[in-house]
Amino acid sequence: MTDSPSNATPWPITLLKCVVALTSVGCLLLSFVVAQNEREFLTALLGVVCLLVLSYPLFTNPKIGVFEPITFMVLLAIIGIPIKLVYVMWIRKSDPFVAEFVLLQQDPDMFLRGTTIMAIGFVIFVAGYLLKFPTPPISGIFLPRVTEWNGKRLQIALLVFASISFICFLGFIASAGVSFSSFTSMSQKRFLDFRAHGGERMHSSLYLFCRGAAFSKFVVYFCFIWLVHNKKPIFSGIGLVLGLAIVQTILLAVVLNSRAGVALLLLDCTIISYFLLRKIDARLVAVCFGIATMLMIPMLAARVKSVGKDETGVQKIVQKTICGRNMLDVAKFCHVSNGVPKKMEYRNGEMLYAWLAAPIPFSYWPDKPKWANQGLTLNQKIFDYRGSVSGCPPGLMGELYWNFGLTGTLFGLFFAGLVYRQIYASFYPHRFNPTSILIYTMIFSRFFLFSIANDLGTGIVKAGLDLVPVYATLLFIGMVCKEDVPVIAQAKTAIPARRSPQLETAQ
Repeated sequence: MTDSPSNATPWPITLLKCVVALTSVGCLLLSFVVAQNEREFLTALLGVVCLLVLSYPLFTNPKIGVFEPITFMVLLAIIGIPIKLVYVMWIRKSDPFVAEFVLLQQDPDMFLRGTTIMAIGFVIFVAGYLLKFPTPPISGIFLPRVTEWNGKRLQIALLVFASISFICFLGFIASAGVSFSSFTSMSQKRFLDFRAHGGERMHSSLYLFCRGAAFSKFVVYFCFIWLVHNKKPIFSGIGLVLGLAIVQTILLAVVLNSRAGVALLLLDCTIISYFLLRKIDARLVAVCFGIATMLMIPMLAARVKSVGKDETGVQKIVQKTICGRNMLDVAKFCHVSNGVPKKMEYRNGEMLYAWLAAPIPFSYWPDKPKWANQGLTLNQKIFDYRGSVSGCPPGLMGELYWNFGLTGTLFGLFFAGLVYRQIYASFYPHRFNPTSILIYTMIFSRFFLFSIANDLGTGIVKAGLDLVPVYATLLFIGMVCKEDVPVIAQAKTAIPARRSPQLETAQ
């Protein structure tokens, strides 16, 4: 599949291929230098294999999409697997942070078993992703018949979102006691007291204010699509509302010290603009990257300020980026696979459905299934964390292994590859419809990324919390195509004919 209007490979895919090739060759050569024994060399080699296996569709399918799930998995794997393994072997026990936080005072060859499982698992995942399978009848989730928006109703929706977000933002600032005296005091985690109680924070007024304040992002998305789709000037009334909403959304992320909040906003706008404009503007990417860098570096510095006293800020930031337990992290999965069932018993699927019980307070159901506090359990039992508030999400592979062991992990990855592909295949015929684009963006940046990086339940909850108001708004402002025309014909009429390239059939 391709989102490009021509048969030419989009430049982001070409760039990603080059990065994969350079990373693979570089890490393979460096492994001869940093590996101190055969087991370490084999571990580094398997890290490269993991990246190459995930990249197989990238090099064999000329019609791969820029914003397919597999594309972003490759992007996450570059830093999270081969580069991380080589970096840890290079630094190893000479750096206290790496020795304690990443290696847990063990030798790097302890990664061998987990990396082997990851390599096999990715083969199974890619097999499921590439499986020729009839597209399921789920195209309706993208509302393909809603092809245009009512401008007057959109203004009403924007007014409602803007009012709720602004009032809740003021309430959050007042309730959280945010101080603007310095960046460190302004940007910090605001829900630490609730982490020990798992999902109990969703029952607090502070959390409700936070969720309401985040409604400003919906103002951003709807205004942005309206301006781009209708070719409206940025210097207009809607453009002013868009600018104010962006400022408030980013400010909320800064106050929460949420790098993900900034990254998701920029990623969402990039996805939307790509499908609407049929291309990625390199200048837009550069601007977004610059904004993200300027915001994330001080946020990250504020978060790690208390980590060590003899290291420079640059060293801390590099360590936090490469050695963190975020996204597709090989070290995290290796520790989980080595620690289950020795340190943690199998959960037998409990965490895959326990998110359904999250809204129920522990006071009403003390023995409800684990989900919200699984990160805390993992941090305490696997990583020997002695505190009571900090959690570490297991990631998709870690969650599968924790629940079912090796066999369940392989079956689960095959099913995940199949589901990810089918969702994208169902969206593909409607990729020119602004309504479908917005829905897919929410699924991509919420369900795909959070299920891979955190766990399945977080992916479902994150997607659901944003899709509910999006669906409600689209049904309110949407203009339904009255003619009962085929799905592909609807996709062609979603954008005026002069702007629509010839549609290719999804494979």
